[in-house]
Formats: sequence, structure tokens, C-alpha cells
Amino acid sequence: MLRRLLVTWDNVIGYLPQSCALGTGLGFALAFQLIPEWGIEGMTTVVPVGQVVFIIGVAYIASLITTFLPAYQAARIYPAEALRYE
Repeated sequence: MLRRLLVTWDNVIGYLPQSCALGTGLGFALAFQLIPEWGIEGMTTVVPVGQVVFIIGVAYIASLITTFLPAYQAARIYPAEALRYE
């Protein structure tokens, strides 16, 4: 119960607001800065919100999957046993 609570709390507070917002914000800023500088007449910046949300969701789930297995394995080892082999 406590393990599930800590994993959920860490992922919601740690990953989602920081990495997703930072990457999305930098991507939008770069897109809105580059399009006017290219000087192509009639080209506008269109943000497909559905695709952005989908990509953020897939990236979040992939990071959750790749971090869960090592954390789960480390949580099963007692600290005294892990320090014995140091």
C-alpha cells in the first residue's frame, strides 16, 4: 500500500508537471519563433492539441514503465543485505 502511494505520488508530482511542461513549452516557443523567421508567406503555426496530448501521454507511460521495474526490484531488497556487499 505504501509503496503504491509513494510511486504514484512521485510520478504525479515529479514527472508530469516538470518534464512534460518544460518540453512542451520549449517546443511551442521554438515553433512560434522559427516560423516567422523563415519568412514564408502564408505559413502559419498550427498546434494539433490532440496529438500533443497523445505524445505527452505516451512519453509519460513509457517513463513510468522503464522506471517501475528497477524501483520494484530495489524495494524488495532489505537495506542491510544491500549494504553487506558494498
